Amino acid sequence: MTAPDGHTLVVLATLAVGVTAALVALPRAATRGVGGWATAATAAATALVALARDPITLGLAWAASFAPLYAASPARRDPEARRATTTLAVGSTAPMLLAMAALVARGAGWSEGFAGAARRAPHATQELVALLLAVSALARCGAFPFHSWLPVMAERGPAGPVAAMVSAPVGLLVLTRVLPEVAPDAGPQLVTALRFVGLAGALYGGVLSLAQRDLRRGVGFIAVGQTGLALAGLGSGAAAGVAGAALYSAGASVTTVGLLAVSHAVGARAGTTSISRLGGLVTMGPRMAAAFLLLGAVAIGVPGSAGFAGEDLLVHGLMETHPAAALLLIGATLLLAAGFFSLYARAFLGPALRDASGAARGVPDLLPRERLTAFALAALVIAAGLAPGWLLGAVGPEAERAAHLGHAAGR
Repeated sequence: MTAPDGHTLVVLATLAVGVTAALVALPRAATRGVGGWATAATAAATALVALARDPITLGLAWAASFAPLYAASPARRDPEARRATTTLAVGSTAPMLLAMAALVARGAGWSEGFAGAARRAPHATQELVALLLAVSALARCGAFPFHSWLPVMAERGPAGPVAAMVSAPVGLLVLTRVLPEVAPDAGPQLVTALRFVGLAGALYGGVLSLAQRDLRRGVGFIAVGQTGLALAGLGSGAAAGVAGAALYSAGASVTTVGLLAVSHAVGARAGTTSISRLGGLVTMGPRMAAAFLLLGAVAIGVPGSAGFAGEDLLVHGLMETHPAAALLLIGATLLLAAGFFSLYARAFLGPALRDASGAARGVPDLLPRERLTAFALAALVIAAGLAPGWLLGAVGPEAERAAHLGHAAGR
């Protein structure tokens, strides 16, 4: 196995940060027993996906990364979560295994990378492998229209494994690293598809986040919209857009874990995350409210954060090639901001929670480990935004290489 490239190291770093934060900050019931080992196993398999350099390793690791999530998902007591897990596992694993099998049939093995087998494959096989890989990666990302599992699992799934899944954008890594090797001739069509799918997903996630009635599901739809923004950057066909997608997705992954951790803390204390039964948390749990607000502001790209720097690169990348798409991307970021502040206002502001007798209910504030984790995650993403040069330097060579996909995309 060759040394990991810069983009892989960034993905592994976000995975380590996200999983550590989940194990520290999530309610103990979510990380004990099955939840704990499922979180660790999901993280280990996901790391192997990021490091894979041959079809056999990638296919096996990809399938293994879903097994702990499926094992930990509730069955009888929550069939919706079980169905969402099954949809994700089958919808993402089957195309990946078929794509890798096609490469292995062309002679690829443990010692040969993706490009060698692809060179021996006819053009039709390359296009089929590219399509299967794209579907598998988009489903893993929770990208529209393969997004249905993400909001459901954010609300109802096992907290630890879900945090491990969203903390590493390995789907984007496959799109930028593996696809150019296995299907170099599929670039123009792929770039165009990613641009349209990304913009549609960003707008869709923003609109749906405005209408959510559950705090965790709302965070899930914001994550869908953020994935769309990153994909639109890949679809720019410009190095700035691809680098922006890597930077933006790294910040989004970390803040999504933080928002889910605070949302689970709300659920553990209030007994629900249904927004209709919340309210007034800012007075009863000021640190909880502050942590959620800060993480959300960083997630939607407040100036000085990695999200802001990433969005700037995304816009510049699209302006180079498709100015109209850049305007739509700006509109999508505004929708996501409106969706987050709507969630925050309805859950944390307004009248206080009441019990059955009409008396105000007390809600304990965040524990020290929970608030320190939340503020540390926000500080990390702000630091990456204030000094993004090291991260952009790490992903720069891969961004230039992936951008070559768009050179023939009809600029």
